[in-house]
Amino acid sequence: MQSLYLNEMSAKQTAVLADDALLSNVIGKTRSELISQGNTALLDVLAKGDMQSQARWHAVLSSQRVNLFDINRVSGIELQRIPDMSQQEIDWMIGGRPYLSSAELAMETDQGIHLANILEPFVAYPTLMFIDKTSGQQITFSLNIFGIIAVWSKMASADRVQNEIAKVVDDQPIIHFAGDGVSLLPTIKQNERPTLSRALASSEVIRSLAAYFVDADGLSRAVHPFRLELCLKTPMESVHLPVFLNKYDAHVRKMYDAKCLAADITADRHDLDALYRTLNRLVADEHVSFSEPFYLNIEPE
Repeated sequence: MQSLYLNEMSAKQTAVLADDALLSNVIGKTRSELISQGNTALLDVLAKGDMQSQARWHAVLSSQRVNLFDINRVSGIELQRIPDMSQQEIDWMIGGRPYLSSAELAMETDQGIHLANILEPFVAYPTLMFIDKTSGQQITFSLNIFGIIAVWSKMASADRVQNEIAKVVDDQPIIHFAGDGVSLLPTIKQNERPTLSRALASSEVIRSLAAYFVDADGLSRAVHPFRLELCLKTPMESVHLPVFLNKYDAHVRKMYDAKCLAADITADRHDLDALYRTLNRLVADEHVSFSEPFYLNIEPE
């Protein structure tokens, strides 16, 4: 989750994002006092132009970080802290999740543009990056959205998925990756994706949705939002695999050999960043050799 140091934030950002304990214990201000200062830098609000006070407050604030809201996980109660958002707008924004970018939120309607501007100082979107095991380099996806991946729920049949998708995707071609529970809907226009993702996300036969992207090397890849590939440093018996995976709320999808496997993680269907948070935890685990998202290369049309 993206975070900011308090000395980088405005008074309004701090009032919305920081909890009451931090406001009272570290800053000594109430939420209402900070909101009244608007977009003034918090450092200026507290220091009042005094150079000595400025240096003292900079030392205090530069040691404190506050998380931005996750656009796909933030609660309605947290959004109520934003003074410019009505309850109707909060309900509308939450109902349209998941979002991959502020542009995607804005493309819904004029109301989306309005909300994207209001939310911009307070929210973070999925990171969409990982460490590639073959190159050892960080791979970052650009938001060139060419299509939608629909991951079926365990209870869904192929016919039910086909029927649900046909309701909202008219004449678009559908590619099925047999046996993997994934449908790929290519050539979706970028300005159509928010409407399609909202319609598909409401279906009980769709477990999750994601877009497919162009990575930093120009390759089109479909990243399965809740699956990862994992290789351990020692054979799995020595680390008690079920207990190990339970730490990460994961279960085995496929065994490759005594050390390597594909695993699914359990996460809320709107939580598009869950895979990356799990990957970050796994990379730091002493038993893990490498871990990366499960992805499919997509041939150009």
